[in-house]
Formats: sequence, C-alpha cells, structure tokens
Amino acid sequence: MQVIEVPRSLLADFLEMEQSSQVGLYVLVGEEAGDDDRRVYVGQTGDLRARLAQHHQKKDFWQRALVLISRTNSLTQTHALFLEWHALQQLRQVGRFRDENGTSGSRPHTPAPLEADCMEIFETGTTLFSTLGFPLFDPLAKATEAENPAELFFCRSPGAGVDGRGVYTPEGFVVLAGSVGRLENVPSIQGTNDARVRERLIASGVMEVSAAGTITFPRDHLFRSPSSAASALLGRTANGWREWKNAQGMTLSQVKRASIRSVGPDCFNPHPACDGSCGCGHHGLQAAEIKVLAGLPEVVGILHGQPAFGRAPQAARETQRHLRCDPAALLQNPVECGGCHLQPGGHFANTHL
Repeated sequence: MQVIEVPRSLLADFLEMEQSSQVGLYVLVGEEAGDDDRRVYVGQTGDLRARLAQHHQKKDFWQRALVLISRTNSLTQTHALFLEWHALQQLRQVGRFRDENGTSGSRPHTPAPLEADCMEIFETGTTLFSTLGFPLFDPLAKATEAENPAELFFCRSPGAGVDGRGVYTPEGFVVLAGSVGRLENVPSIQGTNDARVRERLIASGVMEVSAAGTITFPRDHLFRSPSSAASALLGRTANGWREWKNAQGMTLSQVKRASIRSVGPDCFNPHPACDGSCGCGHHGLQAAEIKVLAGLPEVVGILHGQPAFGRAPQAARETQRHLRCDPAALLQNPVECGGCHLQPGGHFANTHL
C-alpha cells in the first residue's frame, strides 16, 4: 500500500501521474492555521484523476489530498467501498476532524475474506497517514492518560455552570467527553475569533446545546492549546495555563512547566514570588531557546513541551510568537525583561547563560 500527500497547489502534477488513474481511497483535508476547526472529506473512486479534478472545482475548504492506493494496482471497487465506509466510522468515533460527508450510508456487503483483507489495508493506511503527520484515526488521548488522576485537569466556573475535564498531550489539549461549558459568550468576545470558533464548534456538533442551557462535549475533542480549550468552555478569552487545574488545585503551568525548570544549570529559575501562572511563557525556558529568540543560529530547545528544531531567523520568529518579552532584552538582561505582569522588572531571580 502507498499513501501520496498531494498539496492542492500541486494537484495538476499528481493528475499527470500514472497512479491517478487507479482505484483508491482519498481524504481531503482542510486545516486553517490557528483554528481548531479541522475538516475532512472521505471518498473512494475508480478514477482518482476525474474525481479529484471534480473536487478541485466544487469544494473550497481543502488544502491537500491524501490518496491511499495499492502499489500493485490490486485494489478493487469492493475494497474501496468498504474502506470508505469503515474510514468514516472510525473518523467519527475518534473525533479529531469534522467530516463534510453528511450521511455515511449503510455498511456495504463485503465477503468475509475480502473484509479481512480490507481491515489489513486500513491498518496499514492508518500507519501511513500518521507517519505523514495526519493521525486521522488515532485516539485523541490514550486510555491510560484519561484514566490516570494525575494526568487529569479541570476547568471549572460554578457560577457559569462550567465543569470541564481534560488531558494535556504532545499534540495539544484534549477536552474529554462529558465536559460542560457556558452557552453564552461574554460581551467582550462578541465578533472575535474566539466567538466564531465557538459558533463553529456548536454548528459542527463538537459542542452540543443542552436543555439545561449549557454546552456539552459528546466526545473527546483536541484543541491546539490549553487556552483555546478553556476559551471554548468558558465563553471568554482565557489563559489555559492558569484555568486548567489538577485535583490538588495546581495550575497546568505549575504542573507541566515546573518539570522543565529543574532540567539543569541551563534553565531559568523564576523569582520565588512568582507561581508560574502569569502566562508570560518564560518559566523553565532553556538557554538554547533564548539564544534562538535573539536571532542567533542555534537549535531550538523545547517549545510547549515538544522538541522544535530549526535555525534563526525563522525559528526565532516561530518561538517568539509564544512569548511576550523582547528577546534581545531578555538575553542581555533577563532579570529586567519586564515581561511578567505579576512582578514587572524582577521576574527571574537568577539565570545561567
């Protein structure tokens, strides 16, 4: 089996390839930067060239197509029909992406030996999709994470009826099924992107309006950041590093960023008066990161808990997006960066650069 990733801008090149005349399963993917509304369309065809050209003319939302074909051109229409149906079932069960298919239809009649063959093909395709960076069918949170009390965080506002549960993962923040949020937006976010995202989440069924006048999550949903997850629940702008707390009342920042603080002699030590909940982003930053922020040609260290490798100035710009302090000033004199609103001008007690 083979998966070919086709950027929409290069669709014409793919349509000239021999593989575009095969029977295949395809997934159209639409994902806007900074937006948690990720959409897909799953389809199958006996002529990829004609079908994808048709979608190029009639569907606007997608930026790339993922095409699953047989390297030996051995897929049949029966294979493709079952794979399309099964892929939609799994996609909806996992809930990573919102599909644009509408109804999924009934299970196609597939002889048992052929169905076993299809399941093997699907498992291979799932691995290939994930390898390309599209874990369409992988569970959002591992069962061990969701069931481990130490990994659970809560976002609560009793007065607004908010009671959310979530898990911080390498991919982002997963709000767990059953979480309850505020229905109405606060006036200050009316007309903003936060309000539009909430509207789309409700329209797509990610969040459902309940009879109690709240919104609920019928299934797990992945957000790009803790803050976008908190904002969806609270109906207002929110700093997720402060809003999400564990059962002991410690903020997500205190739990997850504290582990980076003690990495070694190259990490910053925050001022004792600061609990890390200010959200300035400097807690536990390593020297390598600060050098990159200043535009020096260094490899990026750890960004939001994940390795992020690159070279300045592009890496500097990418990392700087997540911070509020001037990078050059921070490198030159970290104790006077003034970036922490909790304690301006004296955030870091000492540094080791």
